[in-house]
Amino acid sequence: MNEVAAENLGIRLDSVLVWNAPGGSIRARVANIRRTDGARSGVNSQFVLSPGVLDGFATAYFGAIRVKPGGIGALQKRMFESYPTVTVVNAADILDIVQGVMDKTSQAISFVAGFAIAGGLIVLASSVAGTRSRRMREVAIFRTVGATKATLVRIFTVEFVAIGIAAGLLGSLLATVLSSVLVAQLLEASYHFRWVPALVATGVTAFLTSLAGWIASYGVLRKKPLEILRGIE
Repeated sequence: MNEVAAENLGIRLDSVLVWNAPGGSIRARVANIRRTDGARSGVNSQFVLSPGVLDGFATAYFGAIRVKPGGIGALQKRMFESYPTVTVVNAADILDIVQGVMDKTSQAISFVAGFAIAGGLIVLASSVAGTRSRRMREVAIFRTVGATKATLVRIFTVEFVAIGIAAGLLGSLLATVLSSVLVAQLLEASYHFRWVPALVATGVTAFLTSLAGWIASYGVLRKKPLEILRGIE
């Protein structure tokens, strides 16, 4: 039997399998488990029975061939004319339908992700803008004790980048957890974590956070300390 089917069903060597068919039951003992190449096109039967086991049961024959795209129509027409009872299925059409569904699903996920990112940036900018008065007071205090504009730029940039890195790491962690659950539960496949996308997403988040923070803090460094303190009072 096929290795994939054995793993999914929990079957081992010498296990006894029983199938219920319209003509009776079929019992078979697992003599070997074979490994197949999933990348090869063609027929990969999950179970191969000994000759004569299926004698007396209703039989359906099927096969698979590879044809150049230009000759599919002519082959289907010839098959229908020669063998009217034979059902011909073009796997390429099925793959096109599946690919179309996957593309639409990917577009929907991308739209939702983009909407979430845009909403997050708006919330971030709003939170930074909400602390504008506190930031102006900090600027006044730092300028009073002799801090230069370049020093203040470095301080605020480090603050914005630190917030962005923390947000990026948290988002990458949540995305990894949700993706692993989705792949394992829905697709029934193994999930492999990759560092590069997570690091890129964290870096982009840090850059966007810094940009949004400076946009919300525009003009803070231009005001004089005395002007800021008088406005706060």
